[in-house]
Amino acid sequence: MRIDCACFTPNQERLDNILALAQELKVDGVIHYALNFCQPYAMEAFKVGRALEAAGIPMLSLETDYSLEDVEQLKTRVEAFVEMLFGGAAPFGGLRDGQEQFDGRAGCRLPLS
Repeated sequence: MRIDCACFTPNQERLDNILALAQELKVDGVIHYALNFCQPYAMEAFKVGRALEAAGIPMLSLETDYSLEDVEQLKTRVEAFVEMLFGGAAPFGGLRDGQEQFDGRAGCRLPLS
């Protein structure tokens, strides 16, 4: 199908692509981000989570909207997930001291201004 969208279900190819990408990049964990009221992605989070769990890859599922009202809650959840992955150590030397932040792409960091 080559369309990696949760709207096209069932879509085993999407799950296969997610797993292949996670394994190729040798990720320590995956954050599954879905917008509120996007039912296909929210429902698919369960299937993605099971597939990643079977491959031994932890997943954090987040569902939010475009507002800034839950930013601190999301930040806390992501920080806890990272601590779980790395046993409390601050990877990349910047998550704890606020010197760097992730920009959302695999392993990319941005200096804070």
